[in-house]
Amino acid sequence: MKSVFICLVTFLGSFGIAFSQDSDESSSRSSSFMSMMPSMGTISITIGGEFPVTGSFIASPTERIDQFVTRMVATLSKEFKNPWLSVDDNQIAKRGIQIKRSDGSVVSVDLLKYRITGDLKLNPYLKNDDLILFPKANLEKNFITISGAVVKQGKFQFVEGDKVSDILQLAMGFDPVYPKIENIEVTSLSDDGNTEVKTSIPSTGDQLLKRGDRIRVVAIETFKKDYKVLVLGEVEKPGFVFITKNTTSISEVLKKAGGIKETGSLRFAKLLSGSTAANIVKKSVEENKLTYDQWYLGPALNYLQFEPVANLMEMQRMSSLTNEDTLFFQIDNQLRMMQQNDFADLSKVNDSESEVSKTIIQDGDVIIIPKAPTTVYVFGQVGRTGNIPFVKGSDLAYYLGQAGGLGEEATDDIYLIKGKSKQWIKISEIKREIEPGDYIWVSKTIKRPFNYYMTVTASVATVIGSVATVILLIVQLGK
Repeated sequence: MKSVFICLVTFLGSFGIAFSQDSDESSSRSSSFMSMMPSMGTISITIGGEFPVTGSFIASPTERIDQFVTRMVATLSKEFKNPWLSVDDNQIAKRGIQIKRSDGSVVSVDLLKYRITGDLKLNPYLKNDDLILFPKANLEKNFITISGAVVKQGKFQFVEGDKVSDILQLAMGFDPVYPKIENIEVTSLSDDGNTEVKTSIPSTGDQLLKRGDRIRVVAIETFKKDYKVLVLGEVEKPGFVFITKNTTSISEVLKKAGGIKETGSLRFAKLLSGSTAANIVKKSVEENKLTYDQWYLGPALNYLQFEPVANLMEMQRMSSLTNEDTLFFQIDNQLRMMQQNDFADLSKVNDSESEVSKTIIQDGDVIIIPKAPTTVYVFGQVGRTGNIPFVKGSDLAYYLGQAGGLGEEATDDIYLIKGKSKQWIKISEIKREIEPGDYIWVSKTIKRPFNYYMTVTASVATVIGSVATVILLIVQLGK
């Protein structure tokens, strides 16, 4: 027990940790460290180089280096809340590690390759008095990147002697979804970053790499993808419908969805486009697995987040709108951004000769078939607002009567708002047929306080007085 206690004090001293005066806390921490100690025998391992915490530590003679390092990072992070141990895993080197044995021999360790391949030769057992030296990761400058037709695109720590085959192994090999790998491009930059040298090797080739090289695996693109559209609403089989890349028409999609129910309305149907800029960026990020380099993704992710604001700024930058016009433009533009629907009248989609029936649907599009409306909505200054059953041929007076007539504050400004286009039509001036799905709105008389009229009168009187003064001055000067 005495030797175990001395080892424990040495372990704590290597981190500059003082024992707490609180006996309960000391007991809790001691028991936590005891859990790190193997039950049968111990060996001493020293960690040096660029590791979050260096010094000598206790290990088990049955531990391999990966198990020891993983345990050290997890335990120290939990016990000491060391900020070094909470940072991105890329801060700790996983390649180019060396174990210096007490007999003078040196063993090279590549934990990243081991975790991918499971080759135990890359994860040796530890021995007493081993010194584990960690190099500096420095992925900003000491890197190799690989992209294209590989399973795992990414940026990896460079180790002297790396070949293309080594990085392909770290990238888990060629992506099997591609039918044919054409070649492998290796791009090297000069020290000033202004000159590029590109080397092309066959897919079976190999070559020695230099720090900062970038590898791109070029493959014949496959368009065998999960193309589909979403059909919602009054169809027999709502949900996703599978389509081809560029040859499926909207009429074919509706047939695959089982056709439109009798309750469905093609007049109010909508086609929402999935080919917007935001959707293209989002899909590209997901399909190309561009997640390893967050700095590079920054502009794309910012675009997705701030697209509505940026779009409005672009639209207004060269406009000559007044303040009043700007408010209405913002409303219209926001609706455009939210809906992103194609201007397509789907009412003739069942006619095989119509142009709309031949409209080609793209991946990500959404078709919405709502229920056919059977009412007219009346609101505003009427006795009671709500849906009034549509009666073909009925005029404005009928619907106002069904709504309890005009209220005391109603004006002569009565508007018909078309259900499909949302166009406002002043019924008192233009006679239009009322259709199911339309809205009727009755405006309210605006009552203003007496001081409002006094203010307006005073303002008018001031203007008239100023004009009269100017006229009098001109007359006097003309004499």
